[in-house]
Amino acid sequence: MLKKIVAVSLSLILANSLYAFSNDELVKKIEILEKRIKILEEDNNIRDEEIEEIGAILDVVETKSLSDKIKFSPEFRIRVDNFKYKMNNIITDIEQNGGDEVDRDQGGFDKDWKPHYSTRFRLNMQTDITDNTKFTGRVVISRSSQNNERICVLSRGVTAASSNTFTSFDIDKAYFDYSFNKVTKIPLIFSAGILPTTGGLSSNLIEGTPRKSVFPSLIFDMASYGAILTADLSEILAKDTWIRAVGGKSYTLDSDQYYYQCNRETFQNGDIIGAFLETRILALGDNTLYIGGNKLSNIKATPYLGSSSVSTDIKQAKPIGDITNYAAGFEIRRVADTGLDIFVHAAISDPNPNGNTLNFTSVDNIGKSDAIDSAYTNASYARGAMINDTGNSIYTGFRYTLPFLNRAQFGAEYNKGSKYWWSGTQGSEDVFNKLAIRGDAMEIYWNQPWNRYVSSRIGYLKVQEDYTGSGWHFGEPANKDGAQENLYFMLNAYF
Repeated sequence: MLKKIVAVSLSLILANSLYAFSNDELVKKIEILEKRIKILEEDNNIRDEEIEEIGAILDVVETKSLSDKIKFSPEFRIRVDNFKYKMNNIITDIEQNGGDEVDRDQGGFDKDWKPHYSTRFRLNMQTDITDNTKFTGRVVISRSSQNNERICVLSRGVTAASSNTFTSFDIDKAYFDYSFNKVTKIPLIFSAGILPTTGGLSSNLIEGTPRKSVFPSLIFDMASYGAILTADLSEILAKDTWIRAVGGKSYTLDSDQYYYQCNRETFQNGDIIGAFLETRILALGDNTLYIGGNKLSNIKATPYLGSSSVSTDIKQAKPIGDITNYAAGFEIRRVADTGLDIFVHAAISDPNPNGNTLNFTSVDNIGKSDAIDSAYTNASYARGAMINDTGNSIYTGFRYTLPFLNRAQFGAEYNKGSKYWWSGTQGSEDVFNKLAIRGDAMEIYWNQPWNRYVSSRIGYLKVQEDYTGSGWHFGEPANKDGAQENLYFMLNAYF
C-alpha cells in the first residue's frame, strides 16, 4: 500500500509540474513515469488495479502535455454574394484555321444569379516539436449553396445541374520547419510538406489577416507540396533580409470550393520552382520590398466550361509548355505611424510553348469518345497552343484603419492585366480570381471588427473584361466587352 501511495504521489507531483518544463524536459519526465510503472509491474506486491490507476494518471499527463504543445485556432466564415454578368459582345475576328474561316463573334447576353450562400471552416494547427523543429497545418471544409447555378459566364446557360450541395474537404497546409541555426553561419530554415503558398502579399490585407504565403499573390497563389529553403541574410546585407528558394508540385484544391469558376483552371500536378529576395527599407518603418520569380512547367490544366472541368486525363495527354512569372513589389504598413497601409506590385508573364495544342470546343469533338457536351462552347479561343506573347499586370491598393469605430478598416484595390497576362492563381482565396483578369478589376470594402474574435466585411467588386481567356494559358485571346459585378457580405470569426 505504501508503494502505491508513493507511486501515485510521484505521478501527481509530475502532473502538476510538467507545464513548467521545456518540450525536451517534458519528454524526459514522461519517460521517468513509464520506467517507474515498469518497476512496479515487476513487484508482485502491486495489484493490477493499482497499476491501472497509475497508468490512467499517466494518460492524463501525456494528453495534457500534447494539447499544450499543439495550438489550435479555428476560423469560420459565412458569405453571401450577389453577382451578375453582362457581355455586350466578343468582337468578330476572322482567322484562318486549316483553310476555313472561323467567326469568333458571340452576341451579347446578361446573367443574374440569386444570392449565393457559402460557409468555410478552417482549423489551424501549430506546434513546436523541438527547439529547432516546428509543424504547421490547416484543414479546410467549405460548403456552397450553388448546387444548381454554378457560375460560368462562358456557358450561356444559367444553371449547371448537380444533385448535391457542394461540400469540399482539403488540407491546404501541412509542413514542418527545421532550423539549422546551430549548424551554419547563415541561419537556414528548411520547410517541407504541403507548403504555405496561398494567401500571399498583399491579398492578406483585405482579409485582415497576417501574410500566409512565401509568394506574392499576383504571380502565384495555389496549393503546392515540396520544399522551401530560406536563408536569413540580416547579418550580411540588411536587417529583415531573406532569400527563399522553392520547388515542388502545384495543384488546385478541391474545385468544389470555387463555386465561381470563370477565370480559373484546375491544375493537377505542375512543376513549380521559384526564388525571391525580400528586405525592407529601414527608414520607412514596417514594410516589405521584394523581387523574384517562379516558373510553372509541365502544366496540365483544365478550364471550367460548365458545371465542372472536363477530365484532364481525357483532354490533355501532353503538357503544352511552361510559363515564367517575374514580379517586384513594395508594401508599407502604418505609413508615418498612421493607420494607412499601401502597396504596389508589378509583374510579367513569359510563356514558352512547345508546339502541343489543346481543344476544348464542342464542334471538333462531337461523336468522339471524349466529346464535350455541346452546351459548353464552340468558341475558337477555347482551343489552340499556349499563348506565345509576354503579358504584364499591376496590382495596387490601400487600407486605412480608423482610430474609432472599434478600429474599422476601409480599403480599395485595383489591378489590370494585359491581353496575354497569365498568373498561377488557381488556388486564390478570392473566388473571383481577379488577379488573373485580362482587363481591369476594382474592389472597395469595409471591415468592421465587433470584438476580438468576430468581424464583418461588406464589399463591391467590378471586373471589366477586355479580352477572352482570363486565367487560361492557351488559345489566342479575342477582344471582349464583358463586365462582372458582385456585392457581397461576410461574417468572420477567428478564435
